[in-house]
Amino acid sequence: MARSWQIWQPIAIAQASRQTVHYNIDENLSADQETKTVIITPTNNLPVADQQVLDIELPGYELNDTRQNDVTTNSPTVPYTTIEYDFTKLLDATGVETFGESALPDRKVTVTNLDVLDYQNAWGAIRLARNKNLIDGRETNAAFIFQTPEVRFKNRITPLIVNDKRWDIADLGDSRSKTLTQHLEELFKVLLPAIINRPYDIRISCQYAFALASNTNEEELLASLPVLLTPRFTVQKSGDSTDMLAVTQQLRTNIVREIDNWQTQKNPNQTRGRYLFSFSFFSNPENVSSTENPNLPLLTVENLNLLLTDINEV
Repeated sequence: MARSWQIWQPIAIAQASRQTVHYNIDENLSADQETKTVIITPTNNLPVADQQVLDIELPGYELNDTRQNDVTTNSPTVPYTTIEYDFTKLLDATGVETFGESALPDRKVTVTNLDVLDYQNAWGAIRLARNKNLIDGRETNAAFIFQTPEVRFKNRITPLIVNDKRWDIADLGDSRSKTLTQHLEELFKVLLPAIINRPYDIRISCQYAFALASNTNEEELLASLPVLLTPRFTVQKSGDSTDMLAVTQQLRTNIVREIDNWQTQKNPNQTRGRYLFSFSFFSNPENVSSTENPNLPLLTVENLNLLLTDINEV
């Protein structure tokens, strides 16, 4: 134990942490131990454009109030200086989850409203400090602050989100009856960010499906066969244009042409037939080799239905 204290360098650790910390999260317990206030403060290491709203959950406590302090008004869409969460201790904390054998309940920090195509991976780290705020308004001597080393995962994490809920493409836009080109444009508007902030890859498949039978719950038995599968297409800035619809216009044109050719050759049933689209999105890391961070799947949206009767051929 004495050797550990001898080699521990709290001042050096504190200086290093100030260069990498993006958020300070202070948890303050009231004197009667019945309430807690959690204060989130972004540091100067985090660019304002990357500032995110963090939600806090404390098992055994109920959230009472949230105060966001910024330069204009309390709005989650503008940069903030602090967010304060007030919690009250639950009278009955039965069933509060703890981590492993620790008696300390888990804390949960959630980053809200991140677009998976704009933020394609994440790499978090955490360190704990005690004695930082012993006296209000006075800074604690760095030598008296106990701070753990930084703990982080070895690699960045890339999420994979799969949405297989059935969606009716014809519900998008002003009217159900549109040309296939218009249907695809409305679909791209919903699925893809309007402005390209960073590149990503997309692959689209299309099947023709025919309803063999349906039950009273409107669940249908479908027989399907493939129509097309596009190669990966990189959605990225083209010249000075960051407009998604302009960048993907040729891709949509190619899809429409291939489907029209298939329909002309196969002459499928129009009454009960439909097209089933599936979109797969992949990360496209910049300035990184494929061995360090390959093009991993990010998002898959399946079961996008378009009835042939909703396609206007004019």
